[in-house]
Amino acid sequence: MGGHFIGGIDEALDPDFDANARALIAQLGCSENDIDILLDLGNPKFDPQDMLIAIIASVLSSGGIFSSARSVTVLATSFPDSLSSLKFGLDVLPRREWLLYKALMAALSDPIRRPGFGDYAVAAVEFPKGDMRFMRGSPNVRYAIDDAWLVAKSKRQKSNNNHAYPDLCGAIVASGTFAGIGFSEGSKYIDGCRLGTEKMGNPTTWKWVATNQHITKVVSDLARLSGT
Repeated sequence: MGGHFIGGIDEALDPDFDANARALIAQLGCSENDIDILLDLGNPKFDPQDMLIAIIASVLSSGGIFSSARSVTVLATSFPDSLSSLKFGLDVLPRREWLLYKALMAALSDPIRRPGFGDYAVAAVEFPKGDMRFMRGSPNVRYAIDDAWLVAKSKRQKSNNNHAYPDLCGAIVASGTFAGIGFSEGSKYIDGCRLGTEKMGNPTTWKWVATNQHITKVVSDLARLSGT
């Protein structure tokens, strides 16, 4: 029997965290070796990064349940709640959670436990507030690249907003950072939409495209970071 613990950095820094976690494990009848810990930072203040790394390292080196758990994963996101501040055309957003993780892994020394990586893909921590039936954002395509996301965004029209997607996809392909149609199904769809061989889709379609590309990119990044 296994279990999952999800907590923030403040909870993990609590002097009673270890005792509370062990008490809950005993209550659930789990073994400490069957526990997976998700250290969810949410959307933290990434600067100064060195200070944030020192705090995370302090938690990971505290021993106790962090040493005996089956896995420990650091989870965060820097994707904005809204794209309204981005310019129309092509913009670049740094993947601050990935940059943080790489720096954290470089900073950790043995025998401190090396955690796994997690993020929120191409989504923010908070859902937009309001009636989703009437909330309509600008057409956009989100595309994960090395250390960043490309966001191609078009001005919203009164109708036929999906007609913007072929040009948005063309901007991604022409950016110089497009991974190629063989990299992911998301990349393949983007190129197909640009050429007219795929449907222009809707916001749900483009969330799938962005998520597929993002997950494929993260898996590739992790493999490269570990040297596999």
